[in-house]
Amino acid sequence: MALYEAKESGRNRCCVYRRIDPPKDLPTILIIDDEDVVLVTVSKMLERLGYASMVACDGQTAIAHCRKKQNRIDMVLLDVLMPGVRSVKIICNIKALRPETKIFLSSALDKSQIEDEILKNADGYLGKPYSMSELRNSTMICFNDRALN
Repeated sequence: MALYEAKESGRNRCCVYRRIDPPKDLPTILIIDDEDVVLVTVSKMLERLGYASMVACDGQTAIAHCRKKQNRIDMVLLDVLMPGVRSVKIICNIKALRPETKIFLSSALDKSQIEDEILKNADGYLGKPYSMSELRNSTMICFNDRALN
């Protein structure tokens, strides 16, 4: 109804807004997942928790983001099973660029099914599907805050 009323009153022009980058002091979390629904959902969840987010749908894009914005990425949420570049290679590339970046694995696999080489290079694990409170706890642990129960 609002669109119809806007058109009737002559306000039917479309405005294009440029994206505004989040404030520089917000912790930024890079979400790496090959499922679009996960990227969108988790990005919105992080926004509600007060974090800035970036997304990558494959390992190559993730590594490119890290090279370009390495000082802005504070935490990475990495899907374990990614097509193309293996998770362990993504982790090694990110840690080589900025060793203090925290990397949390995310997977529907049980933690016991994930290769030890991947687990030993990660800072945490978040099993899929996860709730807002589980995501919040992981980010709080990452940023050295007190985790909520």
